[in-house]
Amino acid sequence: MDDRPTPDPRLLEAIEACRPGSDETSDPEMVLLAAELARHPELDRLYRRVQKIDRAIGDAFRDVPVPSGLADRLLARLGVSASSGQEPAVEGQPAAQEPPVRLGRRVRRRWVIAGVASALLASAAVLTLAVFLPWQGPRSFTAAEVRQLAADQFTQEADLFGTGPLVSAQRPPQGFPFSSDVMSRRAQIRWRRVSFLDRNAVAYDIRLAGGDRATLYVVQIAVSGLPGELPPVPALPASQCSTSAWQVGQLLYVLAVRGGPRTYDRFRAPSGPLT
Repeated sequence: MDDRPTPDPRLLEAIEACRPGSDETSDPEMVLLAAELARHPELDRLYRRVQKIDRAIGDAFRDVPVPSGLADRLLARLGVSASSGQEPAVEGQPAAQEPPVRLGRRVRRRWVIAGVASALLASAAVLTLAVFLPWQGPRSFTAAEVRQLAADQFTQEADLFGTGPLVSAQRPPQGFPFSSDVMSRRAQIRWRRVSFLDRNAVAYDIRLAGGDRATLYVVQIAVSGLPGELPPVPALPASQCSTSAWQVGQLLYVLAVRGGPRTYDRFRAPSGPLT
């Protein structure tokens, strides 16, 4: 069973329609997108990545000369008259039998962009390859990067802490087990689906009886240079957030604790696996 969350297709279409460097999220048609970007950091990160890629592609095509007569050929391919503004007709179906479908501004823009990209592909092949190569394939992370990214995400998602279901009420997804190195008894533990290190992951929000809070991130990725169990002291200690990471097989565990090393120590007293 695929546990990957599926974003609303309307949001994905809206993200694709936003031109890089523009303020189209303030457009009345983008009210839903703007609200969801503010509520969900994962969606906002996706929006920023798409904007970055779009900007890079635009830079690659910017200096490529536009072939003479390209605009007329694109309009002809779409079956649109430059003077009449007629929309494309459905092939094989008389226009009299079905009223034409009016396409929105952003849909027409994507059609034109697709046509331009096809026409310029041969001329800009080398530039396009150079643009796309950095985003192909899974990215690797160092141990230091993993700890810092966890600390950043823990801080940014403070409002989402404890919003998921209790593990005792709803089982977390298979493949992302809780670690027996982390305190589980006398603790309230809830779980959330998250994106961590650009992968599907599970975040376990842990609240101890005294109110101390921590999040355990579990993701299927191998990172070199990590211990095989929760370290006795945080590898990234800080007064606001202390963080450590360890590797168990293909599972990466990262514990982010709100507070310094003393608070961190309260979360590492293991009492057996979570049941």
